[in-house]
Amino acid sequence: MLSDREIGYIAGLIDGEGTICLSKCVWKHRQIAYYRPFVKIANSNLPMLIWVKNKLGVGRIKQDRPQKGNWKAMYTLNLSANMIRKALPQLIDCLIIKKEQALLITEFLEFSNARSSRNFRVNNESLYLYYYERVKKLNQRGVERKSDELLETPCKDNQQPSVQSTKVQRLPENSDILNNRLELPTRK
Repeated sequence: MLSDREIGYIAGLIDGEGTICLSKCVWKHRQIAYYRPFVKIANSNLPMLIWVKNKLGVGRIKQDRPQKGNWKAMYTLNLSANMIRKALPQLIDCLIIKKEQALLITEFLEFSNARSSRNFRVNNESLYLYYYERVKKLNQRGVERKSDELLETPCKDNQQPSVQSTKVQRLPENSDILNNRLELPTRK
């Protein structure tokens, strides 16, 4: 069991050094797409990544880049779908920057339970695509344009995902968050 401090630290690593993503893969011979969620934390501090892996009880660490010249070696801690099912619910309340992605991925994993039949997956392609596009939009780099609207839900049978979107709001200069007067969120 993780302590509140450990949960906050790991959530901060994901917010700052990590990514929560949903990749779309297409089988060449079948022309059918499938979607694979993943969480990654990239860092040059291997002992820290090993500590996170041990605390979460899941994950795989690989070296992305060897040490070369003045550059340190780069490592990533990777969590796949079943690992995410175990780890992310513990951390979700303390995430700040990537909380909406985490909520969408958690909901996606509930929706696309491994026990669901292939026909269910094929018949709900539009809902899978909805999750993929939402997470992709949240992870998009650059300045948000006012003309960019959030994606509409293309769900069948008026089935609506439960995660509601929020627009990014700029904080005023005298904000409590910017001036460090707020406490970090704690696990519920």
